[in-house]
Amino acid sequence: GFAAPVWPSEGAIALNGVQWLIIDGGTNGYIKNTANGPTRTFQLPSRGIGGNATGSTGNCITDVIIRNLTVTEIYFKIQGTNNWDRYGYCIDLEGGSNITIENCYIAYADGLLGYTARSGVNSNIKIKNNTLRHYNHGIVGGVQNTNSTLSNFEISGNSIDYSLTFDTVGDSPIHLDGIILLNNSYDTTSRIDKFRMFNNWFGPNVGSRTTAAFFNSMQGAFRQCKDTYIYNNVFECSNALSYGQAQTWGN
Repeated sequence: GFAAPVWPSEGAIALNGVQWLIIDGGTNGYIKNTANGPTRTFQLPSRGIGGNATGSTGNCITDVIIRNLTVTEIYFKIQGTNNWDRYGYCIDLEGGSNITIENCYIAYADGLLGYTARSGVNSNIKIKNNTLRHYNHGIVGGVQNTNSTLSNFEISGNSIDYSLTFDTVGDSPIHLDGIILLNNSYDTTSRIDKFRMFNNWFGPNVGSRTTAAFFNSMQGAFRQCKDTYIYNNVFECSNALSYGQAQTWGN
């Protein structure tokens, strides 16, 4: 495995411009930080696996599979510390198509799994059968630039729990979403088409400062999220969610 006091913000593995790659952790592969978190030596931005598209087409990371891998303690927090830091991403990719992340154990970071589309058409992104624990945002998906399309986006079969670990008191920037969809361009030229979310299990160890287990925030005049299917998910919650189990805007 790969262990360091703090991996850089680019990641222990940086997938910039990578094509036709399989990262398979096998039975014991891992990436972790050993000294990053509010009760540890460092409090720094860090990623386990990062990847950014280069150029404007948004399709620079293509045909990549990440599977059977543990990525953990990228920003380690202890429940009850009331820490407001927003550091750490276990897997965070931006731009590209034909990407699958499956059968991984991912834990302890502000964000566990992130994918955002760049300009152009980005398609066939699958996040499936992962175990996600101890987070502020479990899975973040969306569009990053104007004229971006994320098509055929699937989130399925994941177990998402223990946002409680990152819970805070007061008006903090922490809001504990299991899955959040967003439009960082705030422009109606960007959209998500053919989103599928099914067979996921949320909770029950949910913090009190939370928005929703699933929060779809496709901003803009038309909030463009089209052909969306959400089915066969389980929402189990020990605390009340601010906007219920799921909140979605779109058309």
